[in-house]
Amino acid sequence: AYHGAGGPVEALKGGDARASALARADLDSDGAPDLVVGYGRHGTGMVTVQRGNEDAPELVHSSALVVRVPAGRVVGGPVLVLEWTDTDGALTFPYLVVDAGEDSEVVVYEHSASADDVDALTIPVTELRAGPASRVRYLHGQVLGRRTWQIGRQVSSVDRDATLSTSAVALGGDYARLRI
Repeated sequence: AYHGAGGPVEALKGGDARASALARADLDSDGAPDLVVGYGRHGTGMVTVQRGNEDAPELVHSSALVVRVPAGRVVGGPVLVLEWTDTDGALTFPYLVVDAGEDSEVVVYEHSASADDVDALTIPVTELRAGPASRVRYLHGQVLGRRTWQIGRQVSSVDRDATLSTSAVALGGDYARLRI
């Protein structure tokens, strides 16, 4: 449920606000990732925070972030997904699913970063699903600190007449690998 001033809450409930940015981080240090979503509406911005569930039975699957683009929809700007690690000894499992419906179009930029002075291991999984005649462009940028390890995997499925373009840029990390 949304809480706050009437106009923005009604815009969120009624679907009048458009999501334009996503981030996942443990904002309240309870061990469960929280979801932050930035929305635009008539030239103004709003931010929502959805608190994570520390009692979720399977962290890997319960923390999946799904970007679903309905059939026929063209997303007007890039969708930004931010992953930040700043806890020493952290083990994270970012899980992103991009699901583009028939004849839809979306650009997704996933940015993974960490503080420079933390020992951490991040194991991201990204699933890209391009439905029939869809157009999906995906870029993963990684700027990890000098003591952070990353072992990632990207899997893709492309339906008939669809186009999928992917790129990855790794600029940091003590050890960083991505299997495509």
